[in-house]
Amino acid sequence: MTAFPTVLSTLQATTQPTETQTVSKNVFLDFAVSWDETRLAVYSNTEVYIYNFSTQDKVVIKRFENGDYISNKAGSVAFNPDGTQIAISGKFAGEPIEIWDIQQQRLLKTLSDVPEKYWAAKIQFSPNGEKILARFSDISCEAGKESEKFALLSIDGDKDWENSDLFSLKLYCSYGYVIKTLFTNNDRLFIFTKNLTTPALIFDANTGQYISEILAPSGQLRFYYDVSLDGKIAVGSSLENYSYLVNTETMKEIKVDGIVLLLNNENSFVASDINSHWYLSENGKAKCSYTGIFGSLIYTELSASKNLVIKFLNDGKGVQIWDVSNCEMVYALTIE
Repeated sequence: MTAFPTVLSTLQATTQPTETQTVSKNVFLDFAVSWDETRLAVYSNTEVYIYNFSTQDKVVIKRFENGDYISNKAGSVAFNPDGTQIAISGKFAGEPIEIWDIQQQRLLKTLSDVPEKYWAAKIQFSPNGEKILARFSDISCEAGKESEKFALLSIDGDKDWENSDLFSLKLYCSYGYVIKTLFTNNDRLFIFTKNLTTPALIFDANTGQYISEILAPSGQLRFYYDVSLDGKIAVGSSLENYSYLVNTETMKEIKVDGIVLLLNNENSFVASDINSHWYLSENGKAKCSYTGIFGSLIYTELSASKNLVIKFLNDGKGVQIWDVSNCEMVYALTIE
C-alpha cells in the first residue's frame, strides 16, 4: 500500500444521491477520446460503442440488457495508448472492469475484485498501457466512511485492489463532487483534491508511489483543476473570476482572466471571458471563439486535448467536438 500524507479533503454532500433511474431512451453516461484523437468511445445506458471521426463508422463493443443506471455516477470508458483495447467499467456497485480487444470485439480480461458496495466511477489507462487508474465511488453516505478510493491496477498482474498501488481520498458523502485525475507525458499522475491545504498530489504513473504535492503559491488560489500534458504547468481557480498558471517546478505564477483549460504550455490554452464565452488564447491574445460553448467549467462539462475541445452535453444527450486551432465544431454526436 502506498503511503502518502494524510492531508486530504473531508466534504459534506450538497446533493443527496439519486435512486436508480429507469429510462426508455438512451443517455450518454461517459465518453473518451482515443490517444491519437481519431475515435470517440461512448458509454450510454444501453451500450458502449466506438465512433470513427473520419469514416463516421460506429462499432458496438458491448450491449447492456438493463438500461437502468445511477445518475451522474454510472459508467466509465477508456482507450489504451495504442488504441487496440478499451476498458469498460460496470454501471452498478460491485461490477467488474472489463478489458476488450477493439478490432476483434472480444473480452480479454476481467478485473473483478471491486471493493464491496463501490463501483469504478472513472477509469484511465496509464501512459505505458500496463495499468488502469480506477476511482471507486460509494454513495451510501455512511458517517465517517471513505466515499472515494483510488487504485492503480495492473492489467497483467494478479493483485486485487487491496494489494495494488492504492491510495484513498477521505471524501465523505461527496456525491456529485468532481475529483479530477490526469496522467502527463512525463509519467506522472496528478490528483486534484480541491483541498485548500494540499490542492494537488503527484504520483509516479507506473508504480503509484507518492512523489510530492503542489501547494498554492498565492493566497487567492482555491484549488487546482488542470495540468499541461508535459506536467510543467498547473492551473488553479482563484477566489474571483480569474485563474493562476503555476509552474510546478519553480512555483512561478501567471494571472489569467476567466477559467483556463491547458493544452501543452502557458502560452496556448482554452479560456472563458467574464461573460463565460470560450475562446483560444495564444501568446496572450484571443485567436478565435468557440461559438456554441457557453457557461462555467462545471456546467459545460468541457475538456481539452492536444487538438480537440470536447463538450459533453449536461443533459446526457450528446457530445460536441471543436478543432482547437480554428474554433470550428467538427463533430456533433447525439442520442439516436
